[in-house]
Amino acid sequence: AGNLRGPGAAGGFAGPGGAGAGMMEAALEQRLRRAADTNAEALRILRQLTSEDSSNLAWQLDLARALRDSARIAQFRQDWPAAEPAVQEAVKILELLHSQHPEKALLQFELADVLGTLSGLRPGDLPQLQRSLALSRQLSERYPGVPEYRSLLAATLARVAGVSAGQGQFTRAESDLQEAIEILHSLAEQYSEAVTWHVALGRTRQQLAGMYLRNNRPQQARAVLQDAITELERIVGGARLDGRQRPALLAMLKRLREMQPSE
Repeated sequence: AGNLRGPGAAGGFAGPGGAGAGMMEAALEQRLRRAADTNAEALRILRQLTSEDSSNLAWQLDLARALRDSARIAQFRQDWPAAEPAVQEAVKILELLHSQHPEKALLQFELADVLGTLSGLRPGDLPQLQRSLALSRQLSERYPGVPEYRSLLAATLARVAGVSAGQGQFTRAESDLQEAIEILHSLAEQYSEAVTWHVALGRTRQQLAGMYLRNNRPQQARAVLQDAITELERIVGGARLDGRQRPALLAMLKRLREMQPSE
């Protein structure tokens, strides 16, 4: 989102830490509370349904998804003690469903997605991320025509790269990010009207450029950032964007330009 600014105490404008930022944070917290309340009610209903009929595949899958969403809300709040049990319960449900129905690609996709949910860039996240990576790569290779499977593979590669970079394994992180960018670039070209792929591509390029900058490689960072900026400028100028997409893309463009190292 863009920077919202309001009148300051002295008749000027409040900076990012002033009234505008405070309003944004309050609005975000309100949305999170509503989402958490809705998700808690869904969990209550689904737990009751699955306790009455544990063999119902659809209800078990919906319960796992609700647990995943609960974990993501908690993760956004940095509430790891709440996020981790929710993810582990979802993983347990999906591991069982996947073992019972190994032929169902959707269950493998859901399991891979949940395993990659806690992407806090902590070393302890790596085993689950690696399992997610193996499952998503298998799906992508088996069903190359399903864009969601390829997108999940790219997202998981980026998450693994974040952990690898945090451990000083920059060569591995670079390789994973370059593979993720290649996948997302292919999706963005194949589905040029879908803004989602362009946004994911921009963010992944931003991640790679940030790693280059931290490792004193400004020339590589500059090239990656310029590719991202050129692509997003084209999308902003020509795509049909909804009310939320345009501000988000403009904010990303602003950040990418700010990252550009001087010549």
